[in-house]
Amino acid sequence: MTSDPADHSQPEDQPNSISRQGDMAASHSPEDGTDPRVFFDRRQPRRKGGRKALQLCAQVSRALSYALSDCDDDILRNLYIDSVVPAPDEKRLMVTVINSLGSEPPPEVLEHLHLHYGRLRGEVARSIHRKRAPELSFQVALQPPAPSDMREPDSEEE
Repeated sequence: MTSDPADHSQPEDQPNSISRQGDMAASHSPEDGTDPRVFFDRRQPRRKGGRKALQLCAQVSRALSYALSDCDDDILRNLYIDSVVPAPDEKRLMVTVINSLGSEPPPEVLEHLHLHYGRLRGEVARSIHRKRAPELSFQVALQPPAPSDMREPDSEEE
């Protein structure tokens, strides 16, 4: 028997590509059913809290701490940074501050922060290495109780 060059049949011991596709279809993966144009699209918003976003938040926290301590406003000098988180991504950051003295109401603290917003954002822009400085949103958290206020009333000295 001469072999026909047009005959592309595979030997019986090697499965053809159609049966191999059946094996691949039997296993499931997280990408199944996802359009590759969507799955690999880099324009999609990034995950909140990725490594780079958290690194940026730490840099912004340090920059704002220095800027607030060097500020000429007494109310802002008494603030310290509690947290900086992406809100909703690294283009806008939510900065939570705590008033160390606790004497001013939160609306007054926010008013002072907004008065100095341009200077604070400028300090952030100088200290981070990004093309654009993120927008900053502020919120004031209540000061946690001091450790001396947390004594138990039953433990009085005699």
